[in-house]
Order: sequence, then structure tokens, then C-alpha cells
Amino acid sequence: MALIWLKAWAMGRDEAAQAGEAMRILFFGRLGEQLGSELEIDSPGESWTIAELRESLCSRSELFREALGRPGVRACVDQVIVPDDVQLRPGQEVAFIPPLSGG
Repeated sequence: MALIWLKAWAMGRDEAAQAGEAMRILFFGRLGEQLGSELEIDSPGESWTIAELRESLCSRSELFREALGRPGVRACVDQVIVPDDVQLRPGQEVAFIPPLSGG
């Protein structure tokens, strides 16, 4: 699945839009400070999981790998915390949040 995303990304914006809608990726807390608060990617035409999205993002750079590979980094889809095996659909909003602590 990650290869499909990479092919869509490499095709260019117009052709990739035909493969699927843009997916908005948000990063909160320390993740936002390290990676930027928002990223928009062209999603593949078929469904993929949070785990596959995370793997694809981690392949971008060591910075992404370190930030998203930390224990406790959770994913949200359309503002709901979800496990990594959740299937994504084109056009959904995905957010990654660092571990939370109370106080």
C-alpha cells in the first residue's frame, strides 16, 4: 500500500488527484514542533491502514521516523483516536498526537 502512495505522489498533483482525494495529516504537540503542524498528501485510490500511512511517513526522513516511531504516539481519524489497523478512506483527516500526561 505504501508503494501505491509513493507512486501517486510521484505522478504529480493532477494525476494523483485522479487516484484519490487529498488526505490532511495534522501533527500536535511536540510532533507539530518537529514536523510542522500540517501536511497534505495524495491518498491512494484504495484503502490503507494507519500503520501503512505511518510507515509511509516514516520513510520520508529520519526525523519522521524518530517522531512517529516513539511509543505512545497515537493516531486520530476524523477527530477520534483509533488503533493502527483502522482502514482509511480518501479525504479523511488524520492527526498524530504525542503521549499525553496529566497534572
